Amino acid sequence: GVSGSGKSTLVDQVLFRNLLRQKGIAVMEPGACKKIQGADHISAAVLVDQTPLSRSSRMNPATYLKVLEPLRKAFAKTPQARARGFSPSAFSFNSSAGACPHCRGSGYERVELQFLPDVFIRCPGCNGRRYRAEVLEIRCFGYSIAEMLDLPAEEVARLFRDDEAVTLALRPLLEIGLGYLSLSQPAPTLSGGEAQRLKLAKYLAQAQENENLLLILDEPTAVLAPQEVEDLFENLRRLRAQGKTIIFISHRLEEVLAIADRVTVLRRGAVVGTVRAAETTRAQLAEMMVGRPVLLAVERRETAPGPVRLHAEGLWALDGRGLPRVRDVTFEVRAGEIYALAGVEGNGQSELVEALVGLRPIARGRLRIDGRDVTHAGPRAIRLLGVAHIPEDRHRRGLVLPMEVRENLVLGHHTRPEFTRGPLLRQAAVDRFAADRVRAYDVRVPSLATPALALSGGNQQKVVVAREFAFDPQVLVAAQPTRGLDIGATEFVQQQLMEAKARGMAVLLVSVSLDEVFSLADRIGVLFHGEVVGEFRRGEVTPQELGLYMTGAKRQVPA
Repeated sequence: GVSGSGKSTLVDQVLFRNLLRQKGIAVMEPGACKKIQGADHISAAVLVDQTPLSRSSRMNPATYLKVLEPLRKAFAKTPQARARGFSPSAFSFNSSAGACPHCRGSGYERVELQFLPDVFIRCPGCNGRRYRAEVLEIRCFGYSIAEMLDLPAEEVARLFRDDEAVTLALRPLLEIGLGYLSLSQPAPTLSGGEAQRLKLAKYLAQAQENENLLLILDEPTAVLAPQEVEDLFENLRRLRAQGKTIIFISHRLEEVLAIADRVTVLRRGAVVGTVRAAETTRAQLAEMMVGRPVLLAVERRETAPGPVRLHAEGLWALDGRGLPRVRDVTFEVRAGEIYALAGVEGNGQSELVEALVGLRPIARGRLRIDGRDVTHAGPRAIRLLGVAHIPEDRHRRGLVLPMEVRENLVLGHHTRPEFTRGPLLRQAAVDRFAADRVRAYDVRVPSLATPALALSGGNQQKVVVAREFAFDPQVLVAAQPTRGLDIGATEFVQQQLMEAKARGMAVLLVSVSLDEVFSLADRIGVLFHGEVVGEFRRGEVTPQELGLYMTGAKRQVPA
């Protein structure tokens, strides 16, 4: 079903909560239903939703998947540790036996400043390594515990290939395609796709261990790239072959048809019908979902490109560890043009977008908007020059979830004269503007005072799009604008992008969906390891050939 059709409400509040209550587990008040048949065949039920991981820097892949426990035991068995009487708890930065006494295992110290935000500095006692000095002297395979946790998971698995406990703990991470992650990487620094796959790794492992477990996945692919989706599907097919029962909530038609045996469609809270996946088509499912035929490919509008609006020249940007993530990137976007940047997620797209809109410093290079140098400008200054931004993560960058819909609709515009009276907002003007945006963009919302967190994902994205298209921006930076949207909302957003191009806007589209890139783009650049390795006009490249550039198998030779 489309966003807001009742999928999550039905499965979470009705099915899941009633199942748990029947098992004697205390839950919030469940939705009403006459009965649930077959509950006695299920030993347990697990719901994996889109709730974000903890924002604590103490959470990382090692602690979340409990990999640290067998690693601590392995270090405690070394001759050095035995000689000093170190138990496994000495190799935990969450215990007083192992944590640095200066920072208590956080790796940094907090400096409180009057009238200014607090500053966090690397702990001088452990130099950010979290552990006591004597603990770091213990070596296993030549590494200290801090160095071991800094290694990629796949390297740790190689070192401990003969240790069954460590191998079993790491297996879920490797099977979901996250073997490249450092075991100590803080959860807040993970991308949306990486955080979601980390959650899935944990629960997929639980499903393998429990014979009669019901696994409920609520839009698990909303923030996943195509290759990440396929990794997940391989795991789900393995569970299905083992006889497991899976409920998969989604509005992505190609995914439903690829993974499901049977499909039930909801529309406005009611069941429209149930069909076998092998006996239906995308078009038929789309019509069941929205109640009308749906355009599966947006109608193109050809326009003559105008002057250059956005020009990036030799851009470099660093990640949170100070390492290059964007390397010598050069491209330009003209008025009346959609320029798409394609690439496998994790190749510098997020960092590049943040650099372009002023959210991340540009280490080297030049950025110009309408000929003006904005290389070192902040986000507000760039926004005032007419640059709009649809962020890839609407929850972290696009919305303030507890705030009302009308408040979110004026964010970034709230200092405009028509919305202010001295230091106060003109509430009547805000309400008129918000009502007009909600009506124009068909945002399904009970009232303008509804908090953004109460909206479905599709309606949340419509709020972001409605706000960013206000006041006629000259440049639009759209990062994964249809990620997690249903077929109807995707059609709507893509049509808005095409209309923006027709009005003369310069549109930079960053997308991991090749279907979207080939449907909308006039020119395509390919990012690999933070570099633009190819650039093509519409019709010059096939999806198959573009895939070779995206994976690094090919690259254009500079003229």
